[in-house]
Order: sequence, then structure tokens, then C-alpha cells
Amino acid sequence: MTADEIGPNGKGSLRKNTEPWAEESEKPYIRALLRDPQTVFLYWDLEGDEKKTLTWLLKIDNVSTGESRSLEIDPDSHRYYAEVSPGCTHRFSIGTAEDDSFTPVCTSEELEVPASEIGDELSAKKAETLFGTGNASSPHSGNFAGSSDIQPHSSKSIWPQTGEDN
Repeated sequence: MTADEIGPNGKGSLRKNTEPWAEESEKPYIRALLRDPQTVFLYWDLEGDEKKTLTWLLKIDNVSTGESRSLEIDPDSHRYYAEVSPGCTHRFSIGTAEDDSFTPVCTSEELEVPASEIGDELSAKKAETLFGTGNASSPHSGNFAGSSDIQPHSSKSIWPQTGEDN
């Protein structure tokens, strides 16, 4: 380790890459971070001088539906915001394209994207479980667990009286 790689704690914590999402990792890699139920932020780092001479693709697989799509990317851009389907599991790969075939160089772990609305059937079932509703299609129907025990607010003060009229 050289003197410029040693950080303030003396253990090499100083990073050479100034990108906030950069990580020191074995190359190549691709990572996926959920932004919202419709968008995933992808970042990657590839290696090799052949990057300039090859056609690079980002492949987006919807594992839940079996659908797949690909788009051409600049491997040196290091990031991309991808549209995804809410409530599905996705996997992302970067690879080369040659003669109508895709050769993956790196693949992300599967990412489970949450549903976008509480009205989804699965979310309604979760609401029924959490709130004890009588109807899974509407989390607002039925009685909430323990709601019959709730009494109206009393005007009586809960604070100790000081003897002064309020």
C-alpha cells in the first residue's frame, strides 16, 4: 500500500474513485438499488480495453413473468436508471452482443420489487392480516382488532391538579 492510499485511520480507507456509489470490488460487477417500485438504479464497473470495440448490452430479466429486454449501453457510463414492473422479481446482466447472441459478463443478484399500491391483492391480504379486517379486498372495511375497546376522548385532564383554576 502506498502512502496516498492510507486513510486517516491508517488502514487504507481512502478511496481513489470519487463516485459516491463506487465500491472496491472484484471486477466486473453490477449492482441494483431500488429507487421506487417502478425504478431501479444500476451501477457497474467493467474492465478491459476491449470495451471500446464491442457492443455492450444491459439485459433486464423479469424473473416473475419470464419477460426479458435488452438495450445497448456505453460500458463506461457506469450507471443507468431502469424501469421495472412493481410486484415482480428482476435480474440485471451486462454483456456483449455478437451475431444475435448475448454473452453475460456480470449478473446482479435477484431484486424483489415491492407492489406499488395497497390495492394489489397481495397487499390487501397483508392488510387483512395486520389490521384484522373482515374483507381482504378493502383494508378499510370491518373492525380493526381491538377497536371496540376504544372509548371517546374524555375532557378530564390527566395532569395533576395544582390547586389553581384553569
